[in-house]
Amino acid sequence: MKEWSKYFQLPEFLEYTRKYMLTKELRELIISHMHLKSGDKILEAGCGTGYLGRYLKEGIPSLKISAFDRDKGFIEVAKHLGNDIDFFIADAENVPFDDSSFDHVVSHTFFTSVNNPESVLKEMKRVLKPEGTISSITSMSFIPAVMEHGHYPPDCKWLERYRELYGKVWNMYENIDPVKGYTNEMTSAEIPHFFAENGLKDISLYPIGNLFSFSNADLNIEDRERYVNDSYKCEWLKLNRFLKIDDRKQFLKKEEAKEYLNLLEEKKDFLLNNLKDNSIFEWTASGSVLITGRKCEFE
Repeated sequence: MKEWSKYFQLPEFLEYTRKYMLTKELRELIISHMHLKSGDKILEAGCGTGYLGRYLKEGIPSLKISAFDRDKGFIEVAKHLGNDIDFFIADAENVPFDDSSFDHVVSHTFFTSVNNPESVLKEMKRVLKPEGTISSITSMSFIPAVMEHGHYPPDCKWLERYRELYGKVWNMYENIDPVKGYTNEMTSAEIPHFFAENGLKDISLYPIGNLFSFSNADLNIEDRERYVNDSYKCEWLKLNRFLKIDDRKQFLKKEEAKEYLNLLEEKKDFLLNNLKDNSIFEWTASGSVLITGRKCEFE
């Protein structure tokens, strides 16, 4: 498996997508379902850039959070963004804490991605206090269930070629660095039973919806501008990183990549010049499930 933060999901991409997956409106609900309370000690597993930990602390500032990831690139970014959280590099099968150290273990898109989920869950249970909870927010799919590429005005002549090259670029990504390289055989649907057969009790499931559109009238102008710029930056960074890989030549020519980047910039400029538009409706939607289980008292 390649380093997650280098190709599959750049830190910039992870940060900007989490803003729309973990919204302010959902925070109180997520905290409630995770059974978190003031002063609790939390371990976040597979923390990435640390967005979930920061998100939870904004709701309960007194939480004491330690968070780890095996990816050095993510941890470097996480330390920069969340200096009131203890971030460290570790393997999920061997974390540097004593037994019964934490009130809760939390994660986002984690158990579907580890190589040895049974061993990892055993380790998470080891550092969890009796009656403590393990909470997993898991995407139903790495690919949004709904994708609408937008309804642009007829004078956007660049759009047809942009979409054609977009398909070639993402075909290159999937062939060189496929999604399956970052997931194991476990799906989100299997996690509840997986928790139960590995000794957790009181298994509960809660739906978490995710829908984002640039054209949403509920989104203020500042957030729209931030979304457009962040989206462009992420796409630019990812493609330029892949252009350094020799294998990409069989999927995307250098001239096509240059043309795509120019069209990507044209799209960005068009959107920035139409921040108040409420008709384009380029949007994505997907679902996640929050699964919780409790460690037995005498385990």
